[in-house]
Amino acid sequence: MSTFSEESLVKRLKELSPTQQGIETLSLWLIHHRKHHKRIAEVWLKVLLELEKASRKLNLLYLANDVIQNSRRKGLDFPTSFIDPLNAAFHHIFGNHPTESKVLAAIERTISIWKQRKIYDDSVLSSFEKHARKIKHDPSDEKHPKKIGDSTFPQQSGITPSPSKKARPNSPFSENMDLLEKINEFQKHKVEYDSEPTSDSKVPDHAEVIRAILALENAPSADAAIREKIASLPPEVRDVAMLEKIQDQATLNKLRTQVDEACELLKNYNGDLDKEISDRGKLANLLHDFRKYNSAKIMDLVKELDTYKQKLQTAVQVRDEVRRHANKLPDMTKLPNVTQGRLVPLPTAGDLFTK
Repeated sequence: MSTFSEESLVKRLKELSPTQQGIETLSLWLIHHRKHHKRIAEVWLKVLLELEKASRKLNLLYLANDVIQNSRRKGLDFPTSFIDPLNAAFHHIFGNHPTESKVLAAIERTISIWKQRKIYDDSVLSSFEKHARKIKHDPSDEKHPKKIGDSTFPQQSGITPSPSKKARPNSPFSENMDLLEKINEFQKHKVEYDSEPTSDSKVPDHAEVIRAILALENAPSADAAIREKIASLPPEVRDVAMLEKIQDQATLNKLRTQVDEACELLKNYNGDLDKEISDRGKLANLLHDFRKYNSAKIMDLVKELDTYKQKLQTAVQVRDEVRRHANKLPDMTKLPNVTQGRLVPLPTAGDLFTK
């Protein structure tokens, strides 16, 4: 993987392709150079403010989202380093692009996902959301958008604001927006899915669940070697615009060979990822059935336990009652022993009549 430099970072950010693979590739490169996390966040904001189209700025926000969420799982410092740049970016986008409804809606959905997954504290998320609320409650912003030079916006040297243009209706970002909508829709129906009954015929055993989990330990998505190999592909392979610089047949043939090799690599990797997605889906269903079955069994055992507790309580009450009655009986050890002649024998019936 190439070494880190600010010039290389700026170039990669400006040439970032609006595709999921492009975002994930650059995200992997940034995480690889995580020791520069503060400078990366600063340069990210600088490039975002220099861009003209709101759709390209949204692309950088998707990149930041991917870096933040993957870094959070690994305990890195990117989430903290991006707080101030994100605040400034949201202020800029909501202030300068109030009519870009799709872009603004995508940002709000991203913040909503951060809130659901607790990526940031409530105070940080509130500072992000205030920019959206200000646009909704202050319609004058549409006529007088905020400029970078305003006193309420942090100054960035060497940056000139540019007027925004209307995003293309069929931009690649609509795919990302649709993906976020599907995620939110899945979250809404997750509770309904969890409440579905599970039949005994669908119940997996412990060994089957363990085998399915162990099979995903070495999943393709966790293969750092192949991901680094994809991330290290030359820019000529990733960017169609580089074709304009080709001036001879030899360079074209060389590039075609590189593209064919990259396509084969990506085809195999995507095939492995598709299989992993299928396996993870099967595992999710397996775990769902396993959890629902065991939850039902636990409920039955809890009811049975309550029944035995009631029986035990009844037995204790009977025992205490028997003990109370037993304590009221006379102590037989304190009575005289009539068998040893200590008492006068009782008179016979004849003695009673004669006396």
